[in-house]
Amino acid sequence: FEVVLKISENIASPKLSFDIRQPVDNSSSLSTSNLNNDVSAKLAALRQDQSQINKQVFALLVLGKFLSENSSDSFSGVLGGGSGGGAEDAIRGSVSKLLSEQLQRFASGILKGFDVNFDLLSSNQTNVGMQSGIRTDLNLGISKNFLDGRLRVSIGQNFALENTTSIRRASSLVPDNLQVDYNISRDGQYIARAYRRNSYQAVLEGFVIETGVAFVVTVDYNTLRQLFGKKEEEID
Repeated sequence: FEVVLKISENIASPKLSFDIRQPVDNSSSLSTSNLNNDVSAKLAALRQDQSQINKQVFALLVLGKFLSENSSDSFSGVLGGGSGGGAEDAIRGSVSKLLSEQLQRFASGILKGFDVNFDLLSSNQTNVGMQSGIRTDLNLGISKNFLDGRLRVSIGQNFALENTTSIRRASSLVPDNLQVDYNISRDGQYIARAYRRNSYQAVLEGFVIETGVAFVVTVDYNTLRQLFGKKEEEID
């Protein structure tokens, strides 16, 4: 099977999504034809639920196989489900970090000219009504430099792989995470930044959108003494 990353809409606000395609089979046998039709029908059904597509894409990339959709916590088993309580949270956090690193290594050799970042977050959530559920989100980020490295554009999109909580978010044509950095100085010490971030906050039990501008100053120090001490004036 082929995993496809689709980038649509315009360049100012692109829309990222995944798809799974069946390999072309030139065999003319009746059994093969029937099998291909069944697989095509199943993929078409999966496309009706984007969260199911996202989950199966993740499984194909990392595990090399599809996950069963009959079990509600099939994805939980991949991320250490069944350990219970804080132990399960710790396992989920560790495995999430490991899988994020593996996905990043995988993508770095495919998308030349782009910096790709994967961030997988899986955790148990309990709301004020003491109802618990599991959230597993995958953030895909793509960055590219322009103007000889002085302008950097970063776009990120969150994909829900699993959500058994009652928290839902409204769909939007704007990317979840968008950041534009411009190096005012060529050495990168002074940077002007505009950003939009849409992230899940467990404390607030929902998504928070943050939009703003920033001015970033970067100063390098070799020792702690240079950081806290007074700068010596140069004598001509």
